[in-house]
Amino acid sequence: VRRRTPPPPSSRSPPHAMAPHRLLAVAAAAAAAAVAPLAEATANYTVNWVPQATAPDCTNAPATPGCTLHVHPGDTVVISWDTEEVHDLLLMENAERYGACTFINAEEKVGKKQQGSYTVDTSAVGTQYFGCSVYGHCTSKQKIAIEVEDDAHDHDDHDDHDHDGTDASSAPPAQRLGGAAASALVAVLATA
Repeated sequence: VRRRTPPPPSSRSPPHAMAPHRLLAVAAAAAAAAVAPLAEATANYTVNWVPQATAPDCTNAPATPGCTLHVHPGDTVVISWDTEEVHDLLLMENAERYGACTFINAEEKVGKKQQGSYTVDTSAVGTQYFGCSVYGHCTSKQKIAIEVEDDAHDHDDHDDHDHDGTDASSAPPAQRLGGAAASALVAVLATA
């Protein structure tokens, strides 16, 4: 019986070592898994900027004037209108002025016109209060609070799609990315 002589210890790889090309493949798979959720991580909202004839249904359509829209950093919120009547869009100073429809120290985002559009900056956590200063419009619920929630806040009703007056709050991209990337990396390493 002839015995096979093992190679010298310096040329053997430990059983847990991975070939460089295989390690590169693992890294590429982990990177792809980490980036994939980013394509779906933000939500888009369109607010139809008109006075409300009746009390808005904020439960089913919070991207409606008169409601509070909960979003996450990086989500897109566009407030727009195209009407025969003129409207404007002002960023109100605080919740009290918003509640009372008082435009003292308000910052004009779009002047009075029949057509307008404004993209809300959602990069910072906090609440922004918008209203229309045309007489009677704010008191007719032509106002909206945009609450940008921090990454630790989570909602179960987010569906990662475009929205025209419907809600889409979710775990923020960074939180979802971490879990997805970690799970993908563990799965790939387990099969290596």
